[in-house]
Amino acid sequence: MIPHNAARKESYAIRRPRWRRSMTLLLPRYRQYLLLLIIGSFCCCCVLPAIAADDAVAITAAEPWADVFSGREVVFHFTVSATEAVRARAGWGLAIDTRVTSRGEADIQPRPGQPAELAVKIAVPPVKPGVIIPATLTVTVALAGSANPAATLAKQVWIFPDSPFTDRAEWLKTLDIHLYDPDEKTAQRLKEAEVPFTLVGNIEALAEPGENVVLIGEGLSFADYRALPETVMQAAAAGHPVLCLAPAEGLLPIPGTGGVELPPPARLALRHNDIITELDKRLDAVAWPAGEMVAATLAIRCEDDLVSGEIMRDRAGWPWLELAYRHRLVVCGFGIINGWDDSPTPRFLLARVLEYITATPAAETRPIEEELP
Repeated sequence: MIPHNAARKESYAIRRPRWRRSMTLLLPRYRQYLLLLIIGSFCCCCVLPAIAADDAVAITAAEPWADVFSGREVVFHFTVSATEAVRARAGWGLAIDTRVTSRGEADIQPRPGQPAELAVKIAVPPVKPGVIIPATLTVTVALAGSANPAATLAKQVWIFPDSPFTDRAEWLKTLDIHLYDPDEKTAQRLKEAEVPFTLVGNIEALAEPGENVVLIGEGLSFADYRALPETVMQAAAAGHPVLCLAPAEGLLPIPGTGGVELPPPARLALRHNDIITELDKRLDAVAWPAGEMVAATLAIRCEDDLVSGEIMRDRAGWPWLELAYRHRLVVCGFGIINGWDDSPTPRFLLARVLEYITATPAAETRPIEEELP
């Protein structure tokens, strides 16, 4: 009979050490992990990673403009860049206050040096006539497998109605606009906008006594109509508010300087695009969606003691000349008529300029809760 202690020693002798048994169990799993590691390394060469640093993804807006018509579709473009190749999903939404009115999503795969181009189409909601409302277009990019956005960009958008003259019919009548527009391109736009005017065929009639608004149609050449520049100066000195829309070319005499026999203004100002922001901060002052925002500029030149403004398309000049008499004379080089249908900014800029030269207070803005139909 084997002593009890001897039996325990014998059982210890034939039993494997615990660490060796653990290694025997782990070896198959270790081989599995090694195989998965090899397969994963191979797949990484074929599949874009979904993990990136917090600052590895950036969103940039392509268009600097932000004004849109209500009730229409508009497309904004964004560039999504990444410091490493990633799989991601972009999402966007247009919100008015806290209400999201349009949203969308798209899969993207930006790579270093090859950013993803994102075309964001939004349906702009309708607004009531005569109101302008702010909205926010938010674009987010989330990496695959992550619910948290890796990058976010918020762009403010202004939604405008079609007409800048809602509820202002009586005011427009008081302006008594006299339009000189041989091509009648400006006249056609005014008719569409239901702006009353009198079409004038005689240049000299523009300077007759009165305080009615004198409006010169866009694209007229001062070189072809040589009597026109001096006539509009005389009209302004006589008390008329005068607006010349983007002349094509020619020379404009500067009153108050040598060689110019015209009454000097109380003030003369040359302005760049900042005048748009001064007139209405909601209007696009950097760029418009289609075509050139600046159709004409003015550069000061002196020849034979005669100081004049030369109209040209060179952006080095000023797109705005203002002379202050009893009312104002403004030569506006922004392409209001040419860009009429491309953005709400041109037509609303016309309304603001008419208010400006006649010293009329701007139309009141209604509370936001009243602006959505």
